[in-house]
Amino acid sequence: MPGLGAPGYLLRTLERCARSGPALLLDVPGFGDPAGRACPETLGSPTDTVAWCLAVVPRAPVNLAGHSSGAQVALHATVRAPERVRALVLLVPTFPPHLRRMRPLLGALARTAVHEAPGAVPTVLP
Repeated sequence: MPGLGAPGYLLRTLERCARSGPALLLDVPGFGDPAGRACPETLGSPTDTVAWCLAVVPRAPVNLAGHSSGAQVALHATVRAPERVRALVLLVPTFPPHLRRMRPLLGALARTAVHEAPGAVPTVLP
């Protein structure tokens, strides 16, 4: 499950996953518009779509992965149909709402940076 924007950035990952068996990359309505138009305000609609896909996929349970906001959708869909998901992979989930402003985000960074290897800090800052 890709995050907002074009799902094309996950095509290489999809190809590699397909080496181990059938793999799908869901282009959920509202998530595939690179200009951000028609993006859902809540996770209801994309979650409904993923939950429906889980209900009809013939080889369940599946390994479900979600990237960025797609991680939230994958989590919500898994909660709805846990018997259809063997493993859930959350790839770079989005920040919780209380950290989506600069001051709280910098506070969280300061609290966690002390636990990171010094070489990792420059990759996190951008």
